[in-house]
Amino acid sequence: MPLAAICGATSFLAQHQFLDSRAHTSNHLEMYLRKMAPSYRGDQYYVKEHCVTDGNLITANGTAMVQFASAIFEKLNVMDNEDLKFWFGFFKHPEMVTS
Repeated sequence: MPLAAICGATSFLAQHQFLDSRAHTSNHLEMYLRKMAPSYRGDQYYVKEHCVTDGNLITANGTAMVQFASAIFEKLNVMDNEDLKFWFGFFKHPEMVTS
């Protein structure tokens, strides 16, 4: 079953060792994750990206709402990949929107 966490929820996962051996991201490694989750030991798996998927684990920083939603939709097969790219493409290319 997929597990998804964004912003502060990533610190909960870090504090409870869910991120100690999986690729993941959060708001910031030094300034946020280490401070909010003192028992966190997954530094070597931290990825400086807006959103990271590792198997069924999806993590995102607090500014990556669109990327986070897209990763969840993809993981749950909510729509086919072409439709997913089209709908989430509006956030990257607003000029695609027509009236």
